[in-house]
Amino acid sequence: MGRNSLPKDPRIIFRAVLLAGPEPAFCGFSANKSDHSWSLNFDRRIRVFVGVAETASAYWTTRQGLLAPAAPAPIAAAPPQLQPSRTSPFAVSIFLHSEVAAVAAERFENGQYADAVMRAFQAVEHRVQTLIGSAEVGTRLMGTALASETPKLVVTRATGPSLSSEREGFRDLFRGAMLGLRNPRAHGPHDADDPEEAQEMLVFASLLMRRLDLAEAELNAQATQAAGTP
Repeated sequence: MGRNSLPKDPRIIFRAVLLAGPEPAFCGFSANKSDHSWSLNFDRRIRVFVGVAETASAYWTTRQGLLAPAAPAPIAAAPPQLQPSRTSPFAVSIFLHSEVAAVAAERFENGQYADAVMRAFQAVEHRVQTLIGSAEVGTRLMGTALASETPKLVVTRATGPSLSSEREGFRDLFRGAMLGLRNPRAHGPHDADDPEEAQEMLVFASLLMRRLDLAEAELNAQATQAAGTP
């Protein structure tokens, strides 16, 4: 232990002790600020510093060898590299169902996009009314025609476990078409439709019409079978 309570310049030495105390050459220190007294404690570890006081680099190398290795700095993950899309714009061309084209094509070509969409879904609605012989409209009509357990119209293709899911899904698609697409254009406000989005809505109406083709074929098959039954 080294000790000096009455240095010639106690403040300077006191500050030096505060710096030296945490160094690995010593095993502890104490300091009293009120009278600038201090003590440095050391043990056998100080032996490794013999002869290294001449150069700062030699001291630093020895010092670092006594310290526990520092934890490696965390390596930040590189941000994901977004690859440019290799898929060119994909355009789809289909023929609309004839009953959709009959009411919507001319209006669309004349720039009457909202009216074309409204007429297409009104045609879907009218066809459902005709197939089940009902005067109901809108979502009530679709619920009656496509009830999950006992639908009057079979618009599904699935069999087995997926049947109930497809049945409920298409019921909701038909109901949604009335709520979200037909009604706003029939009752207002009459906002202009974007031509590209209008095309997509007409394709949706065409899909519903094609599923009604399935339903009509099933009704015809049932009628034929009933007529042939003695």
